[in-house]
Amino acid sequence: MGNVVCPSTAPLPDDPGDPLPDRRHVGEEFLVKSQLTLGVEPRLYLSWAVNSRYWTSDFTLMVFHSMTGFCPERHPDDLNKHGRLIIETTSNGSREERLAEGTHFYTFVLHKPAWHGLFEHSSVVRFSETVPSAKVGIGRIRDSMELQDMQRRHELGPIEHETRVNEANVRRLKSRQHVERVSGTAVNAGGASGRIADVSASIDAMVAIYAAKSRKIADLEKDERFATLSPDQKKHVLDTIDDRLDPGEFSARDEMGEP
Repeated sequence: MGNVVCPSTAPLPDDPGDPLPDRRHVGEEFLVKSQLTLGVEPRLYLSWAVNSRYWTSDFTLMVFHSMTGFCPERHPDDLNKHGRLIIETTSNGSREERLAEGTHFYTFVLHKPAWHGLFEHSSVVRFSETVPSAKVGIGRIRDSMELQDMQRRHELGPIEHETRVNEANVRRLKSRQHVERVSGTAVNAGGASGRIADVSASIDAMVAIYAAKSRKIADLEKDERFATLSPDQKKHVLDTIDDRLDPGEFSARDEMGEP
């Protein structure tokens, strides 16, 4: 057969559904790949590759589809016994089939016509694909989405935990500054010293919060786990940090006694 590379059967990135592993069907002169994608609207992606010397020798590839089974004869006189003709080509290529529930039988015939309807040479590859009910396909998609959600929560868990620890440290610092401020202003009640201490403590708390936010973002840029997240997940983490470590929001939660 020689070195023949078949086009990839991977679905497009925006293709919905649950793609199953692709399958290789090897014949004497050519290779076929198939990949079934389950979901609300199941699809079968087919691709084929034939050694170029057969194309230059006037060979034709014909593909037949049947829902009742394979032809008892591998090389019948009437090719229509293989089923309904869906592809006739003289080049490598691919095709997407939208399938109904059930078992689908495909027969690929590479041949060169000769006199009186006979064939000078014929090579056959055939295989079947079974499409389960839509309920099975949708269930697989739901299970896959739940697994992805669990993986995302597992990856974000350590980051969220570290953020909560940093927030706790900032709250402890602010509480200590509050105690020191109250102790320092008790002697100077009614004077300017108390107000100055309040402003100074607020500025110190603001600096601490911004410093914690900067450290957290810098740590994330070095975190291998963060690098593996999708753009939406990264944005969610950064938005959470920006929200939870905002000085105004932090002060409001502190005054309301919220964590």
